[in-house]
Amino acid sequence: AAQPGLSAILLDLLDFEGPAIRRRIAKNLRSGPHNSKGDCIGKTYGEMLRQFTTAIFIGIIRPGMSEKDMRSQGFGLCPRMDIIIEPDDLLIFVGPRVNPVHQYKNLGIFEEYAREALKMHGMHPEIEAKRMENGPVNSKKKRNLLVCGWRSVWEQYPQRLRSRLNEIIRQRLPGSIVIFVNAVTCEDFKKLMEKIELKPIGDDQYCVDRVSSSTEALWWKGIIVKHVQGDAAEVETLRPVIMDHTIDAAIVLGTQANHNLAGTYRDTRVMNIILMLRKLWNEKDEGVPMHIVGENTEDMTARLALAPPRHGQNRIHNGERFIEYEPDFVNQMAVIARALVQTLAYPLIDSARSELFDDDPDSTQLVTVHASEYVPLDTKLRYGVVRAAVYRARGEHSICLGVLWADGTSDLLKKHDEPVSFVEDDRLIVLRRWAKGFHGADGVIEFQDELADKKEELAEMVGVQSARKERKDKSSKKEKKVKKDKSEKKKKSDRDKLEKKDSAERIDVVPSTAFDGDSFDGDPGQ
Repeated sequence: AAQPGLSAILLDLLDFEGPAIRRRIAKNLRSGPHNSKGDCIGKTYGEMLRQFTTAIFIGIIRPGMSEKDMRSQGFGLCPRMDIIIEPDDLLIFVGPRVNPVHQYKNLGIFEEYAREALKMHGMHPEIEAKRMENGPVNSKKKRNLLVCGWRSVWEQYPQRLRSRLNEIIRQRLPGSIVIFVNAVTCEDFKKLMEKIELKPIGDDQYCVDRVSSSTEALWWKGIIVKHVQGDAAEVETLRPVIMDHTIDAAIVLGTQANHNLAGTYRDTRVMNIILMLRKLWNEKDEGVPMHIVGENTEDMTARLALAPPRHGQNRIHNGERFIEYEPDFVNQMAVIARALVQTLAYPLIDSARSELFDDDPDSTQLVTVHASEYVPLDTKLRYGVVRAAVYRARGEHSICLGVLWADGTSDLLKKHDEPVSFVEDDRLIVLRRWAKGFHGADGVIEFQDELADKKEELAEMVGVQSARKERKDKSSKKEKKVKKDKSEKKKKSDRDKLEKKDSAERIDVVPSTAFDGDSFDGDPGQ
């Protein structure tokens, strides 16, 4: 619901058909001016990755090093660019084949892309300013979300529910509503909301009570969580919800609060709820597209489910444009199966691949973000410049894997010299890891806190510098005055000495006739 199209992208990356996650031992990788094996050894990771066209290098693993040490030293996915490659290092990349195509001349081309990206950000400082002001999500919208079903794990580990809510509401504007429809009693739901620090505001509605940061407070501003007790598979329960609210997205879970169903029955329930949503959507005839996100255990479920109709175009409702997204089905069994095959094929990179499913704030996340968070819209650019802009983004180690266009089609491993131009709803497919000091609760960057600290620090520094300058100026003026006084005293002293000397010289040269008639031998009066 927060990132349409992400489930299909994840399945593609775990598959071995077309662009997928693969790895190569450094000593067997061909690169360099002579396309020789092991040429990358002794070079930096950043220098090596710029030599390839049909593959995007996304990580490095050093066998024998513990997972904790690798993360602390910047290994794994989205690693530090200054890591020196050793012979037995495992280089992880996304590509269509196990031997990535190498072109040494790309070094100069990618350096040109980096210069263009730097120049572009100089011409569009508002991009970085928005990131500093709003964090990683600067394209929020007012949207209502419906959640049908329940996860029992949320009752055992309430913080997981808070984490899922944070992922959704950080992309919502004030006034957005998240509606839960499930069989959990109102009393139990209220207790759960208290555990995740949400307070009641009446009529089974809740808003945030406590937050861990100013960033989280900004996400939750004006956001309401609502609970409706009932079976989401019954039309009498869903109809008032659909008719009373504009629902832009619906998450349909096969699991319930009071029953444990087998996989096939969960899929049947999911298709039943989606079919009812389609019926109610047609009855209301509001014209706002409804994006369906469902989970399935069998491949056929995604093909059989009848979601609310789509007409292949965007809709305008109350002067606002809405995108028609294809339904997203998260095939849990397919994800597990493909991850298992990946582990069997490349067991030594399992720790890096597992980061894609990890909630640890230090781990790398696969996300789709609006292109406007990195590059200007309606501007013709080469795709290599877009990749360079993502590489140089402040506060993160991120890698752009492709584009998710507004019509729902994805484009992985796009040619670096191909021209692109983005509109408001185009997204970039990004592997994102926050730099140290830029992440907060739930692995989400705290730009506002960081910026506030920087501003206070900067203001303090400016104040200290101003005070120092003022003291220095005063001291300088005092020193100048003292020096001036000393100089004047010295000059006066020199003048006095000179005058005395002149006076003495005048006495010495007085003519003897001047004293004629005067006698010093006796009394002058005699």
